[in-house]
Amino acid sequence: MSQVADYIALAFDDALNFAALRRASEELQSKNDRLRLLLDVTNQVVSNLELRDLLHAISQDVRRVMQSDYAGLSLPDAENNQLRLYAVDFPEGKGFLQEDLVYSIEGSPSGAAFRTMKPLTLQSPFTGWLNYPIVQSAVREGLKSFCFLPLISRNRAIGTLVLGRLRDDAFSQADIGFLAQIASQVALAVENALAFREIRELKEQLSKENSIWKMKSARK
Repeated sequence: MSQVADYIALAFDDALNFAALRRASEELQSKNDRLRLLLDVTNQVVSNLELRDLLHAISQDVRRVMQSDYAGLSLPDAENNQLRLYAVDFPEGKGFLQEDLVYSIEGSPSGAAFRTMKPLTLQSPFTGWLNYPIVQSAVREGLKSFCFLPLISRNRAIGTLVLGRLRDDAFSQADIGFLAQIASQVALAVENALAFREIRELKEQLSKENSIWKMKSARK
């Protein structure tokens, strides 16, 4: 009987050791993935100057590494009292949250993160937010937990990064701390892309005006 008990105890210890080893391996893989993501996003700061391409690449990578179902990046609309979804990565989406969707800064969770420049997490049933259209769209999608992060550059918010999950799996403080690092790099990348777009548009405008001036000169 003693031998049987010893065998069972040994088998139990082996099972515990295997489980602990597997957890340690998964944690190490997660840390490596996050470090790689941070490096990839940092590289995007200088390597990708097309705004939509930049936001698409970042959204997809962040969603995958953070084991989320939804990732979206919003920037202020022209009138600056609204946010526009510039990039969405949501493979299982039903179409209620789409690119170019415009929503109010006031009264939306993204807007709250944008306005206060502080991260915000939400979980279903989203008490206090259900009257707002953007939250209603999220509910229709089946999303149950969110992390909203402001993109901050030079002490001002220039957009928001949002991650969502279809399960009740809250974002931890460690998640939020890491995502804040990601958000700061995204903000730099967005500013570079916006500056590049402004320069390109200015060059196009100058080229157009120069062409018009040449045409007018040729007619004289």
